[in-house]
Amino acid sequence: MALRFFLWVGRLFQIRTGFEAGIIIYALALGAALRGQAYLVKYPGTLGTWLYIACLLAVLIAGGAIVDGIRRFNPESTRLARVRSLARRGRDQRRRGPSHRFCGQGQSGFHQSRGKFGSKAGRAI
Repeated sequence: MALRFFLWVGRLFQIRTGFEAGIIIYALALGAALRGQAYLVKYPGTLGTWLYIACLLAVLIAGGAIVDGIRRFNPESTRLARVRSLARRGRDQRRRGPSHRFCGQGQSGFHQSRGKFGSKAGRAI
């Protein structure tokens, strides 16, 4: 009975969607901005500014970790995004044809000629 209760409480602290992550990151940013303002008042000048910047950068790092955790927690969404990008890439290649993937002679807009020092350098038309 107690184990079931702890599992139920534990599920309340899991961040599963991007919306929940956004709310948490917003709350972290709000707290960091208030803490940074307190640092600006307590330590005027350069030190207060550096501490304010450090507070905001900590939120960026924490937010990145939260978003990465959501991607790892929900692998189906990343798998679905990868399948969509592969399908899109295949559709675009069929539409353009093979001539756009490899530039043949005369398609690149550069002449291949020997440069000043004998190297093969592309010279604009």
